[in-house]
Amino acid sequence: MPTEFVGKMVECGSCDARFRVTDEVMGRIKRFYPGENRDPRLERFSRVPMKSGPMPQFQAAPAMANPEVSRPIRTFSPLRLMLGIASGIFILLIGMILVVGGEPGRLLDGASMAKRLILAGFGGLIGTILLIVANPWAKKKGLAGGLVATLLLSVLPFLFKTGLPDAERTPSAAAPTPFVPVDPASGDPLAALKEEMTYSKLGEAIENYGPTGQKDGVSAVGVWLRDVREYNKDLIVKYLIRQTHAGDKSWAYSRPPSDYLVVLHDVAPDLKALARTCQAFGQVGRTIDELQVVEVKVDNERFVAGPIDKLTNPEDPSFYELNRRELESIDSTRVEQAVRRLSNAPPTQYRTDISRRLSELLENADADLAENLSEALMKWSEPGDGAAEAVHAAAKRIARAKKEVPRPMIEFLVAVKDERAIDFIQELWLKKPRDWEALYGDMGPSIEASVISALPGDSLLLRMSAIRLLGRVGSARSLPTLQSMKSESEGEILVQINQAIAEIQGRQ
Repeated sequence: MPTEFVGKMVECGSCDARFRVTDEVMGRIKRFYPGENRDPRLERFSRVPMKSGPMPQFQAAPAMANPEVSRPIRTFSPLRLMLGIASGIFILLIGMILVVGGEPGRLLDGASMAKRLILAGFGGLIGTILLIVANPWAKKKGLAGGLVATLLLSVLPFLFKTGLPDAERTPSAAAPTPFVPVDPASGDPLAALKEEMTYSKLGEAIENYGPTGQKDGVSAVGVWLRDVREYNKDLIVKYLIRQTHAGDKSWAYSRPPSDYLVVLHDVAPDLKALARTCQAFGQVGRTIDELQVVEVKVDNERFVAGPIDKLTNPEDPSFYELNRRELESIDSTRVEQAVRRLSNAPPTQYRTDISRRLSELLENADADLAENLSEALMKWSEPGDGAAEAVHAAAKRIARAKKEVPRPMIEFLVAVKDERAIDFIQELWLKKPRDWEALYGDMGPSIEASVISALPGDSLLLRMSAIRLLGRVGSARSLPTLQSMKSESEGEILVQINQAIAEIQGRQ
């Protein structure tokens, strides 16, 4: 009831009684109609029973005295589903590695049985953890499934033994076998050598090349690395593959405690050349022609880089000496960094030695390294030092591999006026006249015949570039060609032809 009726006389609408409104008459709680308030506390009050429907005409099922409570339906998280799938994929992946990983050149080739069992146990452990996490309401089932998977993985190394070492030798704490270079004629018998280096992998590789051990002039050769540190081994293997152009099957097999047998596939069986290559990282010992093996005592000190503060400071007295040593490294990354540093430094010290080494590096350099070497040779080379021949040979090799010759190589050949570069520049100029016109013209009158042979070209840009080049380097030999084009040209081309003819006649 509104508060404005307090103290006033009112009349009831149902009984017509009159009364004065006081505080006792005012309602203390807001009223509501049935069904309007959803307060659960109202459930304690009784309800008016509703009338039931008609009784069924059939016999109703009796109510159970103690009804069973149904198990609640649980939702399944998509993340747990992904974990379950990941556990299955991970276990299958480890199983595939254990089955086929022992093939020559693959992940487990040369790995011992203990390492394979450790891999199987690790795969089973991770798979079991993922299964348990993926099944929070069935952890026992997940644990049982993981244990079964671990057992199956542990059996695989005993079933698939491909790639196991012939003799399981445990690395001992004893000192490595002392290295003594000896003459092969007075050395140990071949049987003792085979047993010492575990020769079987190299022997199998040689047998793959037929009864003679050679096929199409190539075979498999071995490099027996003695006392090599693990983190230097990869650098040596990459260097040997890069220098000998060995095949993809080449691999390094561990020979504990500190030796490795590197098997190089698809290389020429020239052990003398291989021995010269191995001198870059150690002392060459025995060269065993019967086994096609070169023994090398690795000098691990050669893999230590110089102080970086001195390597990067041209004002330091040892800058040139340290970077010259870096060029001798078998680590391609260190070599490339040294080349970049020297290309920005004036050639004041060791110019002959550095120029010769830069030219030697071009022999097996890829396109990126050849570009940096050419930029460095622009500063360090001298007339007649053989750098032009090295750059031309490298450019020819890159072009033969269907790759684009780096521009710094062309610029170097143009700077030394090497006419052998005309073929490279003309091919590039025919494709992109605007980009190579200026550099092509720097070759001088020697390109006149090549430019005349390109006229008349189908491309308007090529014709205009050729006309400008003839005006720049042409002689009386070019005048008939330009005169014949003059009668068929108009507009800008005609203007350029007249200008080229005037320039040629002005030089006569």
